[in-house]
Amino acid sequence: MKYIDEKDVEIVRTLSLMKRFEQKVPRIKEELKQKFENNPKDAQAALNYAIFNLITMKRLMDEADVAMVHISTVFSSLDTVLSIVPDYWLAHLFKGFLNGSFPTSVRNDEMYVDDLTTWIRQQEEVKPESYFAIPYLMFADYYYMEGEKEKAREMIQRAKTIPPQTPVVYLPDFLCMPVKSFLERLAHSGADDFAQSIREIAKKLFPSDADFK
Repeated sequence: MKYIDEKDVEIVRTLSLMKRFEQKVPRIKEELKQKFENNPKDAQAALNYAIFNLITMKRLMDEADVAMVHISTVFSSLDTVLSIVPDYWLAHLFKGFLNGSFPTSVRNDEMYVDDLTTWIRQQEEVKPESYFAIPYLMFADYYYMEGEKEKAREMIQRAKTIPPQTPVVYLPDFLCMPVKSFLERLAHSGADDFAQSIREIAKKLFPSDADFK
């Protein structure tokens, strides 16, 4: 398993900072693209390009055609990462979060389920980290949206059994995103019992986040 490490944190933080310089975003993106295309076997170059496209995507969502090209670029780049390093945890996270953000009418459910299943299977083969609970919660979110509440409960229960139940150290503000999305959906549907279960887990993983209080 390619766990999250200090290098991943540095890269994500740096790319997030670079995003703020809006006038430079097109040039930065082109530079990352060139490095990726010139080094097709470099998983880090592919991940950098994917992350920067992903974190700048909201600026383009009002332009549907551009957004679809943007999304395709992110998926293609993340698939490249996972073809080189199949158990790159952070690449699985970003791909899963993007896939899970789509409306059910356009999401490729078969691909999403296969990706989550593979991700979880990889986790089960190595020493667990506290953030290993997250793909189970993403799976629970998927099942809940599909109306399969018992399967959703099963995934939440499995998330609760992932040791250690300690605060996430690396990139908590990014790793909490799929959990917050799930809670928002539960709030809209009035599913208080599910929401309470998710908050119990989230409080342990992200104790300093006010949204989980």
